Amino acid sequence: MLLGWGPRYRSIDSDVSLFPAYNNERLGQRFFVRTTFALLAAAGALAFLAALTAMRMGQISDAYVQSLSVVICLVAAYHYYEITKVRMDEASVKTEFHADALRYGDWVVTMPFLTLKFYALINSPVTAYDSIFANAEIAAVASVLMIALGSFVRLGLDELSGWRRLSATARIIGMCCWALSCVCLLLLLIDIGRAAATHKDHYLLLSFLFVWVGYPIIAFVSSVWRHLDEADTPYDSRLSIVKDAAFCCLDIYAKGVFAIYSSSAVFGVAFFQTR
Repeated sequence: MLLGWGPRYRSIDSDVSLFPAYNNERLGQRFFVRTTFALLAAAGALAFLAALTAMRMGQISDAYVQSLSVVICLVAAYHYYEITKVRMDEASVKTEFHADALRYGDWVVTMPFLTLKFYALINSPVTAYDSIFANAEIAAVASVLMIALGSFVRLGLDELSGWRRLSATARIIGMCCWALSCVCLLLLLIDIGRAAATHKDHYLLLSFLFVWVGYPIIAFVSSVWRHLDEADTPYDSRLSIVKDAAFCCLDIYAKGVFAIYSSSAVFGVAFFQTR
């Protein structure tokens, strides 16, 4: 089949043959990262305007929530900007390590702010439900511990790759750290879920919360994918693309869309027709 007319025509087969060349330039992968950077930056700007509006209206509690959104989105956007530069290089163990170091640097900063935002937005005293944490600050510390334990598995043990090369002690420590990180996540999900039980946007808030489950799932898939790698095994570009696409989607919803939801309320806009 021919496309076009005259000397400019080309066959579909020739386009297909060029596809690997396009793919090698990592244009598609950078699209995910750049789009996430742009959306998070835009959501942060909207949250900033909402914070100013809330302060002018004397709604200090709303201004606090929006300020948390600004910090979350802008810190995440900065790290995605840096990941975009990393993605200019070909996939390799070193390149992926650099990208994941940026991811965990983002998460260890934004997760406690995201946790505080949930509790501030719900605005329910711990005596009103069967709470696990004494206050929101302790829950925020638990979220930092969750990321720190996960980062050790990724950055300290390289996703538990090269399972045959790791010592028994390293394997046990890695699995324990990953399990404890999941326990912290479970406690946060239960406590924030209980706090949000009486909120008018209960189900929407739960969607922003339970999307967190996707992060350890992707981390687990990465470990399984690479667990028999030798020391000199190149990083699978397919895994790199899957991780970027998955983490971008998770961050967009957990941070960007969540920020748009909370900012919209300041302007009296019913986000997803929840009011």
